[in-house]
Order: sequence, then structure tokens, then C-alpha cells
Amino acid sequence: MWIILQNMSKTPNYDKKIKTILDQLIPGERTCALTSETWNMTDEEIGWYKRFNVPPSKLHPRARLRLLLGFASGLVLWWKPHFKTGKPILSFVHPDSPFQVLPDKEWMSEDFLRQESSLDPIKPFFEQMLGLVHGVPVSACRDDGSNKDCIGVDYISSEDSYMVFSLCGAKRCFYPALALFSEDCVDVTNTKNSQRCYQTNRVNNMFRCAFSFECRDCINSSFLFDCRNCENCFGATNARNKKYVFFNQQLTREEYEKKISEIDLSCQSVLLKHQKKFQDLMKTAVWPENFNIGSSESSGEYLEESTRCKECYWHGKSTDMFHCWISEEHRDSAFVAWVGWGSDAYYTCDVVGGSQLRFCFRCWRCLNLEYCLDCYDCENCFACVGLRKKRFCIFNVQYSEEEYWQRVDELKCVMLERGEYGEYFSAAFSENGLEYSMGDAFFGYSEAELTRYQAPRFDPKRGAVIGPSGAIADLPSIDVKNIPDRLSEIDEKTFVGKPILDPILNRPFSVVSGEMAFYKNQKMAFPREHFLRRLKALIRTSNSPEPEVKPCANCQKETVSYRNPSFGERRVFCKDCYLRFLEENN
Repeated sequence: MWIILQNMSKTPNYDKKIKTILDQLIPGERTCALTSETWNMTDEEIGWYKRFNVPPSKLHPRARLRLLLGFASGLVLWWKPHFKTGKPILSFVHPDSPFQVLPDKEWMSEDFLRQESSLDPIKPFFEQMLGLVHGVPVSACRDDGSNKDCIGVDYISSEDSYMVFSLCGAKRCFYPALALFSEDCVDVTNTKNSQRCYQTNRVNNMFRCAFSFECRDCINSSFLFDCRNCENCFGATNARNKKYVFFNQQLTREEYEKKISEIDLSCQSVLLKHQKKFQDLMKTAVWPENFNIGSSESSGEYLEESTRCKECYWHGKSTDMFHCWISEEHRDSAFVAWVGWGSDAYYTCDVVGGSQLRFCFRCWRCLNLEYCLDCYDCENCFACVGLRKKRFCIFNVQYSEEEYWQRVDELKCVMLERGEYGEYFSAAFSENGLEYSMGDAFFGYSEAELTRYQAPRFDPKRGAVIGPSGAIADLPSIDVKNIPDRLSEIDEKTFVGKPILDPILNRPFSVVSGEMAFYKNQKMAFPREHFLRRLKALIRTSNSPEPEVKPCANCQKETVSYRNPSFGERRVFCKDCYLRFLEENN
């Protein structure tokens, strides 16, 4: 049975108005106010609106989630002026953005409560809210204080790592993103419990593996797809418990070691040759209709040990979720992205350990918040920014409990009448900007889409971080054509710690000394691409949240699979045919 959230009984006037709207809802086709796409609003979807006591959004469910993921910080750092001193500091906020920043420790020591409210219920809400968020600084890198000697954004319990993005437990890593408890790795995304890996995505418990994705429990291998418990393999797809496989051919140990001894991946031309060969091999690989594991009564992609998660993407141990992207141990939520270890969230992004959150962003360990951003350990707040351990606040002003509920009731009524309540912040509220968000890393936004979302644009060259300090920014950039083919031929004084121009992005990057030591130790080629392009390419080897209906490539039964941005032409098997294929070929 759907249960109305407890706080709604304290807003009687709003409750009467929303009841009339919800009672009149009927299932049927709806048209997105943003994209003009149509979708079928079901009884189940209407049930979620009634559960959270909110009006239905005017946007297609997919448009809502793409907007939400545009708020999650992405894969870039900038030099941004300090809010008070003007001195350049590292931040995920672009230097031309109207959002202001403070170093993380300074931000945590500030109190952003205001003495008087300037919120006028008669005026448009979102215009006033945008003024508030531009007046309250952002924590520059979202370092929670648990890290040691790291540079990055939104990271926890990490050490001695460089350019880390949205992860936990990294040690001695360079350019990891969305990784957990991995060590001595370079260019890894969605990588868990792994060591000495390079260019991997969606892997778990790997050791000394490279150019691999959708794999688990493999050792000393390269160019793998959908492999489990493999060792000493080079070019393998859909393999289980294998050794000495070379481009899907079983060899003896002696034959395998001879072939490997003849391959030098520290040579760029050799690497490109084998990358092309692996791409050709992938044309013969079999993809399951989805990569779900141990999930029941659910639909979506990358669902692990989850129950009753409908139209969801990348969930771990989550329950009763509806149209949600990326959650860990979360439950009872709808239209949320980037959430974990909490419950009862609606149309919200980046929340951890909270409950009863609606239309919020980056609110951690909070209870019963609406339209709040960057709040921590707060309870019963409405339209607040940057608060910590506060209760009964509106627009960053403290109220008594009685006055708080009275004002919230009034605000929600006028917002509902204007069609504001029930919609999320526009892209102008995204602190990193949609074009530099995790949404961009996962699937990218077209120019038309950025315009529809009202997303500001910022020059990617302004304030770009090229190295650990800003000192090399004024040096002339090296043309990648001038980089020697073999790693052993590269003069570190000439190429390490110097700006190198990525010809595709037209943006400079650098290779730092610790990174160079990794390439020498692992015998990998010197990079020719900006790390942003490398990480995006890795992330996009994952299947997307976008479903597609197509026949099983083996039995022709209709299946629902999920589009892959990097592999358009795939052999997708239904679950039964996929399992039979694995059994017959392993």
C-alpha cells in the first residue's frame, strides 16, 4: 500500500490542492514538454506520484534522468578563483561559471545561514533560487577530509592518487573514475577491487589486466570481454576458466609465451594494430540481453542483487526503485540518479544516507528536504543551499517549527499553482555544467539537447588543468606526431610534465612522472590522447540505460537489450541462448 510521507499532513492547504490533481490522473499517453517524445503513463507511475504526494512532471522519464545525471560532477578540473581572495584554486566548477567556490576545509568551517529571507512567494521561485545558489559558495573539490595526497573531485578514503573522479579507496592511481578499492591503476572506470590494471571498464577483482571490460577474477591478461576466472589470456571473448588463449585460440603454455614475447605494447604502432584486431574479434563476441546478476522482478541493465527495480540502470542491492539510474543499497524511490544507502527519494540526484528527499541535489544524511542543494545532516528544510546540521530552514533562514510548516504550505501552494512545484531545477543550477558532467561522460549531450535544457556553455580551454601546477600552462604544446613510437625512445625531460596537444579535443594534457613510471613498469605505450577522451571512451564501452527491442541473434526471440555507444553492431543473445553458448564453448 502506498503511504503518504509523514510531513505532508503538516501542509493541509497543499494536500487539498494536490489531492484534486492526483485524483484526476488517468493512465495514457503523455508528451514531453522538452523533447516532444511520448510515453505511456501507467497506473504504476501514477502510484509513485501518489506515494510522494507530488504532481507528475511534464518531462519524459528519460529526459528527467538525463537532466539529473547532468548535475553529477564529471571528469574535469579547472583553475577557479577563490570566492574571497581571488587566488586560483582547483575546482570542478568552471572559472567562468557564476557559481563561487571555497577550498573544502574552508567551506566546511562556514555557516551560510542568513538573518532575513528575501524569498517572495509571489515572484517566480526558480529565478529567486538561482540567485541564492550563486550567492552561496560551493565546496571546490568535495574532499570530505578522509583523503591523503590526492587531486580530484568527489573522492573518499583515497591516497597518493592523481585526477580521481567519483570514487572510494583508490591508492596510487592515475585517472580512475567510478572506481572502488583499487590500487596502482591507470585509466580505469567502473573498476572494483583491482590492482595494476590499465584501460579497464566494468571489471572486478582483476590483477595486471589491460584493455578489458565486463570481466571478473582475471590475472595477467589483455584485450578481454565478458571473461571470468581467466589467466594469461590475450584477446578473449566470453571465456570462462581459461589459460593461454590468444585471440580466442587455445594454445599451449609454450606457444602462448612465445607469441606474447613477440608483442611490445609499449610501441604505439604495435598497440594500435592489436586494438584493431581486438575490435575485429568483438564482432564475433556474444552479448547477453543484459548483464543483470541475482535480481528478481526487475527490468533494466546492470542490476545486481536487486528486487522490484523497474526500468532501472546500474543498481546494487536496491529494492523497489522506479526509473532510477545508479544506486547502491537504496530503496523505495522514483526518478532518482546517483543515490545510495537511503530511501524514499523522488526526482533527486546525488544523495547518500538520507530519506524523504524531493527535488534535491547533493544532500547527504538528510531527512525530509525539498528543493535543497549541497546540504549535509539537515532535517526539515525547504529551498536551502550549503547548510549543515540545520532544521526548519527556508531559503537559508531559520524558523520555528510552527512557522516553518506554515510557510512551506504557502510556498508549495503558490508553486503548484504556477506549475513550478513538481519540476526539477533547470540545467543552469548544475554546478559543473551539463557539458562537463557525469551525464556527458556516460552518453553525451547534443547541442540541441543542451539548448533545450537551458544549459550554459563554457570555454573548455579557459582555466584548464594541464598538470599538478599551473606552471606549465604557458609552455608551447607538443604535437603528438612528434612523440616517438616506442616508449623506450621517449626522453622524459622533453615529454614528461610538458603540455601535449590532443588534436581531437584541441586541448593540452600532460603525463606526470608517476604515470610515466607505470607505463615503463607495465610496458604500455605513451598516451596520445587527453585523459578526458580516454576515460569517456572507456565508460562508453558499457551498455547505456537506453532500451532497444531486437531479435535474439540465435533463436530470433524478441528481447529487450540496452544500446551500447561503442559497439553498434552486436550479436545479442537471449538469456537461454547466451547460457547455452557459454556452456558449449567453455
